[in-house]
Amino acid sequence: MESCTTLWLWMSSALSLKEIALQLDDSFCRCHRSYIVNLKYVERIEGMNCITKNKQVIPISKKYKNDFIEKIVRQM
Repeated sequence: MESCTTLWLWMSSALSLKEIALQLDDSFCRCHRSYIVNLKYVERIEGMNCITKNKQVIPISKKYKNDFIEKIVRQM
């Protein structure tokens, strides 16, 4: 079974998702204002959703879609 990590930050001094994304390598990509995805675990894209290898459905926003798709293609 594939693993999935969910990171919950509750502290007021926590890093923003943007700051976290900047610290991650190229195998991670922002696909929504609330999500960063490890591209190695993307199984497919269906419309405006990313389906991971463990069948989790993650939304893709219009703002991040083009960059997200480009990075997936580069990972192939």
